[in-house]
Amino acid sequence: MHVLQNLLFNNHLSDISEKLYFDIQKGGIQPLSENDGIILEKNSRISFGTYFNYFSLNTWRKYCQLKDLHFQLQGKGEFVLRFWLTDKNYQPSSSKRVIEKQVYLNKDQDCFCIDCSFLLKKQGILHFTIDTKGECFIQGGSFCTKTDPVNYVKLGIVITHYNRKKYLIPAIRRIETQLLSNESFKNNIDLIIVDNSRDVSSEEAGEAIVISNLNYGGSGGFTRGLLYLKDRHYTHCLFMDDDASCEIESIIKTFRLLQYSVVERLAIAGTMLYEKESTIIHEKGAQYKPLSLIQLYCGLDISKFETIIATDLDKKKIEYGAWWHFAFKIEDVNYFPFPFFVKGDDMLFGLMNHFNIITVNGICVFGEDFRYKDGPLPRYLSVRANFALALIYSDCSLWIYVWRYIRWIFISILTYRYASARATSIALQHVMRGPEFWTRYLSLTDIYPAISNVLSEEKMDDVDIDQL
Repeated sequence: MHVLQNLLFNNHLSDISEKLYFDIQKGGIQPLSENDGIILEKNSRISFGTYFNYFSLNTWRKYCQLKDLHFQLQGKGEFVLRFWLTDKNYQPSSSKRVIEKQVYLNKDQDCFCIDCSFLLKKQGILHFTIDTKGECFIQGGSFCTKTDPVNYVKLGIVITHYNRKKYLIPAIRRIETQLLSNESFKNNIDLIIVDNSRDVSSEEAGEAIVISNLNYGGSGGFTRGLLYLKDRHYTHCLFMDDDASCEIESIIKTFRLLQYSVVERLAIAGTMLYEKESTIIHEKGAQYKPLSLIQLYCGLDISKFETIIATDLDKKKIEYGAWWHFAFKIEDVNYFPFPFFVKGDDMLFGLMNHFNIITVNGICVFGEDFRYKDGPLPRYLSVRANFALALIYSDCSLWIYVWRYIRWIFISILTYRYASARATSIALQHVMRGPEFWTRYLSLTDIYPAISNVLSEEKMDDVDIDQL
């Protein structure tokens, strides 16, 4: 059996809402153990029709080749297992029960397996509930198939790092212990760290491959990593940020989709959920308009079942995916990213290469709200990148540039961010210097003297509300 998707219990990212993993509809569970699995109380009902644990028949039917589908469950106890099918016409209580089984497992390692292949002809999402007779221990489960993969995948995970070791090192350890040491993946997945700050030691790197690099930003780092993979005949690449955390299952699910994909130029973009509000979508793919972007599904609560339905079955066209999690086939790349310090590189990379980009629920990262990262430097880089991207990719009129510039300036001024307004002005001046500016100032270090006088302002600080 080839595992397509594992059951998750929120054991590894403890700060993330349990509503993304399971929904306790009656009774309760005992505290999560140190190992995978959950203990369900007697006469409890728990639903796994959740963000991480439902199975998207729509996605696997549309983009992949599967001849059969099975479900396995490991644990101990007596319970009723019910599978439900929900389509795009969802209304409360409208899910159809398609399977019901009485299950009795008398040992922790007992495994119950059921053939769900007939459901591959259906459209919608597949999810299940468990009703316990007595106390039950659910150790694990998975959706799996006997169908062999149709694609050979040698995946390189490329993380560009700059002075964020407090995020990077834990990410390396998680990938090592949960992925690189797994017999199913250890020969097919490697982790490459492009170290722009050149401060990651061999002990900290562990099994990761570290490439020391000058600080040419995320774009320069990802380009360096992509060239490394291309020269060594990897088939696929996964870009990931160093400050975003994720369930390792997101990487595994990405890998499996690439193995079974039958769609040309397929690329998989991960959703970003907020680190502090882990059920809220920041972006699930994006669309581009001249000098602006449209973040798809922004602000929706993915813990709600109706949101899961909407984001799975109501597919919007995705024009680019951000590099916090973006996987693609290397031979599909016709245009490489800029190999120097620039923001907005993910937008241009997706647009120029015309990938067939999809997002899949359960493939996501948890990141800091971008509003906390705003300031003169991000504003400078963002404005500069938006103008450059519009000049390269679109054919908009001069008045759109003028209007967008004025709007950015006034938004900054009217919110008392005067340094950001000055940074916006400097960005426009630099873009107007033409193409030679980009090749002359490859590194942020080269640009720093021109913008250093505005960077010391607008820094966030802790405020005692009672003293205001």
